[in-house]
Amino acid sequence: MEEQSPRTLVAERMAGGRGTTGTLARLLRDRRRRAWRFFCSVQLAIILILVLTGLSLIGTLLIQVPPGVTADPGEYAWWRENVVRPTLGIWTTPLAFLGLFDVFHSPWFLGAGSLLVVNILACSINRWKSLRAILSGGRIKLADRFYEGGANRAEFSGLEMTPTEAGAVVVKALERRRYRIRLESTPQGVCIAADKNRYFRLGTYFHHLSLVLFIVGFLIGSFLGFRSQSFAVPEGSVRDVGYGTNLSLKLESFVDEYWPEGPPKDYRSQVVLYENGQEVQQGLLRVNHPMSYKGVRFYQSFFGPAVVMEVRDQSGQLLYNDGVALSWTSGEKPYKRPTGLFSVPGTGVTAYVVAPAQGYYDPLMQAGT
Repeated sequence: MEEQSPRTLVAERMAGGRGTTGTLARLLRDRRRRAWRFFCSVQLAIILILVLTGLSLIGTLLIQVPPGVTADPGEYAWWRENVVRPTLGIWTTPLAFLGLFDVFHSPWFLGAGSLLVVNILACSINRWKSLRAILSGGRIKLADRFYEGGANRAEFSGLEMTPTEAGAVVVKALERRRYRIRLESTPQGVCIAADKNRYFRLGTYFHHLSLVLFIVGFLIGSFLGFRSQSFAVPEGSVRDVGYGTNLSLKLESFVDEYWPEGPPKDYRSQVVLYENGQEVQQGLLRVNHPMSYKGVRFYQSFFGPAVVMEVRDQSGQLLYNDGVALSWTSGEKPYKRPTGLFSVPGTGVTAYVVAPAQGYYDPLMQAGT
């Protein structure tokens, strides 16, 4: 066997190392290009928009868990079994596993929204090179086949003016129509390029920017903001808004009016807003006419039954005396029972209030019980 010198072995190993490094570099470049094409794909944008639309539709049609309930596993389990399962049955468990009872905070919605933002930014960056060339105007003198194959093409001969004079006439006509004029002299004559409204093409970027800001704002609101559809205040009661706002809302009165034929005429709520226990604002809420204070909006979205509960301990000391909104329903059809809950101060106990089903004789809750 032929003996190789140490210098030869080192050279061969270095050559092999360069080959391996080169292959790895090409592989990484290829993966980067594929990833870039993936994020720049219009098909990806369409799929993500359809996914977000579908999830939004689910969040609108499917009952969503009240925000205050998600923080307590026990309350969430009770809500799922007593409010959702009687209606959805065997679908309750898989839908809960997929997070579809809290769609707008689910990883599917947040992930699709984040990926759509990346897709929009990637498409905008990818298109900038060609758009920049259009804005700058590009080349003036093009190949002969460009002029020969043009859709709007005309040739003139026998003009009683020189090419320079003819060019000046064309330039003046275009300038009167507010075209941008660019000239280039060639051995055959003068080439004229004219365009206008070129900056309108930037409108795509403003559209993309507005869409990105909308999605980012919604995602930030999902993490940092709050929206409570279960915030219900019985008439004459005060409820803390929570979420670190130091706000509380009192419902002074609620009035519902109807036309003689039966359709609703008006729903209005007279409310008082407190901050740190001090009154800061009064307002009259109507449908689609909320009251705002420091970025928090209060909407009138529903009304329903309520009860006044009084709770005392064994010694007779009053622990709770306030209204409880029965804003849910529990039980199986046809016995859909109005349900609400409240916390007994100083005990750590959450009490559930269940009223008899309306419109039916309820065998579990007979009249007078």
